[in-house]
Parts: sequence; structure tokens; C-alpha cells
Amino acid sequence: MTSTSASTKTDKTPFDHAMQLASGLAVSSALYTATKLGIPDLLAQGSCPVSELATATGTNEDALYRVLRALTNVGVFTETAGRSFALTPISEALRSNVAGGAKELVLWLGNRFHFHLWAELPYSVKTGKPAVEHIYGKPVLRLWRPSPRWRMISTWE
Repeated sequence: MTSTSASTKTDKTPFDHAMQLASGLAVSSALYTATKLGIPDLLAQGSCPVSELATATGTNEDALYRVLRALTNVGVFTETAGRSFALTPISEALRSNVAGGAKELVLWLGNRFHFHLWAELPYSVKTGKPAVEHIYGKPVLRLWRPSPRWRMISTWE
């Protein structure tokens, strides 16, 4: 019996694959940013130039273009003629009020609270203790109670 991996593609070297995995934080950050800015909702009516998206979101056109290009490389958007972008099935799931959509979960998982926790994973692996207690001084369920601190954590920009 042979084992199979999640991907049977053989065109990537081990280095390429390792770099793809290591860049997950960058992709996650770009996905969070585009979702937070509402780019999928702005593209609901079809392809749109990045200049219009930047105006609508109050962002720098060139910086937004780079984020959208990065997400195009992983299938979140598609780039059409003239620095314009359109939705893919992935970004369609990031629109507001879409049944079975992922928008709220992407915003939750991409917020700074989770980045801080994952940054402390080495601490948790070394000590066996939860990173959340190391960072915030209390168990996660105590942070989730209605409190000014929880409201801050749940709305971090």
C-alpha cells in the first residue's frame, strides 16, 4: 500500500514547497486585509480597476495592487486587463451575507489577537502552557467574557 500526500503535484521542489508554507502568514495577512477592506463586496458587480478600489477603500493604489496580485497568485482573485480584478469562487465566499461564506471567520482568524498567539507557539511547545495565558495572564475563556478588554481583542484592527 502506498501513501499519498494532499497534493500529488511533483513540479515543486522541496524548497518551493517549504517557502510556500513559510509564506502562509503573508497570505493570511493579505487575505485579512482584502476582506477587511471589503474588496470582495466591491467586486460583486464584476471586474473593477484597482484605482477605483483604492479610491473606494481609501488606500494607496500601488500597495493595494500588490496585495491583490499576491492574492491572485493563490487563486483568491483574478486579474483582468488594465490592473483590474474580479472575483473567483474563493473571494465570492468572502462577500458579506453569502450563505456558507467565510468572511467573518477570516476576519476573526486574521485579527491581531490570533497573530500574537501564534507568535508564541514556541513558548507553548517548550512549556506545554497556553500562549494566551503567557501573553494575557489569564485563560482564554476568561478573556472572552464581556469586558472592555475582550471588546478590544475582538475588534482589533
